[in-house]
Amino acid sequence: MTQRAIRPINQAASSAATEDLYQRHEDSPRPNELFDENGNRRPLDPEDPSQASARQEWLTLYAENGGAVEETGQGTREVGGPVEPCPLIIEFQVCNEDLQSLTFSEPVQYRVCDEAGSVVQQGTVDSGEIIRVQADPSQRYSLCIDDVFVTFHDEGAD
Repeated sequence: MTQRAIRPINQAASSAATEDLYQRHEDSPRPNELFDENGNRRPLDPEDPSQASARQEWLTLYAENGGAVEETGQGTREVGGPVEPCPLIIEFQVCNEDLQSLTFSEPVQYRVCDEAGSVVQQGTVDSGEIIRVQADPSQRYSLCIDDVFVTFHDEGAD
């Protein structure tokens, strides 16, 4: 697990963490990840791998100075690739073979199951409602509505 600062950034904690970080390394041999050969401060660069430990140290100091941090999962993106992939959302509406929306006398229960048979979503659906499921494109899913059984998957997954 890694940590990150929670926005909005606490400016007082940020300034204090920055000052503490540079003071802790003031007497380190130069040049290094925080100072050039003349003793000038190098700003922390979010993409510089040589500063990874300094960034983590700054985050610890930020928290110690009152900044809020949160645990995050280990991302799969490269440092230079800030775009998070969009989730696959499958939308469906219960229709007959002529694609006419079915009419229910009352809302009906539904379950969406993955290939292993685990229920990934369940609820009720009424006539004309659209069910939205966040899906893994590599999986196939089954939809059960009372005595109706439908299988669907992303055509691009094969």
